[in-house]
Amino acid sequence: MKKVLLSLSLLLLVAVPLSAQAQIQIFDYNGYVQGLPDQIDLYAEVFDPGAAGELPLPLDFANYQYTLVITGLLPAGGNAWSGGAIALYEDALVGGTAADPANPATYTDGSVYLSGVVSLTRAPNIFQPNLAALSGTVDWTGGAHLNDLAPADQTGWAFMGAANSNPAEPLPAGYDEQWDGKIETEGVVDTRDGSWGGLKAEFQR
Repeated sequence: MKKVLLSLSLLLLVAVPLSAQAQIQIFDYNGYVQGLPDQIDLYAEVFDPGAAGELPLPLDFANYQYTLVITGLLPAGGNAWSGGAIALYEDALVGGTAADPANPATYTDGSVYLSGVVSLTRAPNIFQPNLAALSGTVDWTGGAHLNDLAPADQTGWAFMGAANSNPAEPLPAGYDEQWDGKIETEGVVDTRDGSWGGLKAEFQR
């Protein structure tokens, strides 16, 4: 029986590479928006999601700070916003400049890890006008690590989050809202190689 199962498994592996199954992977962000109501510019930090999910690409939080910046997101009718540029920056903790809301340039002085375009809807909560729900899409088109993503994995990422302008939670000077959310994909698959010997060993237990 084991030989039959092994034969079937080998046939399947001829057609399907040895790789892990795709699962939800996220860039977790928290930051501040300025420019409303005419434009949205977001300056945010990216954090290790921990138990909340996996990173789509390896980020070295021990040695770098990661920031997420959106600029030029413009009204597109109703609750829609479009035409924004998005970039994920990597800045060394030693010798770099820590992100400081008082100086937006400190969010963009690292190397561009990924960059692209973003569009979204910002839907105000009718019961709590200081809150809004965020949803949209991100397409990555550039950056030093773009080619770490397969072409099919570079587009259609989900942008999600919540906006808060509650005066009981003061914002840094010059900002209109705090945004907390994630950029999520199911497309990035771990492609660590498996081995025939490892597969055979599983059936010999």
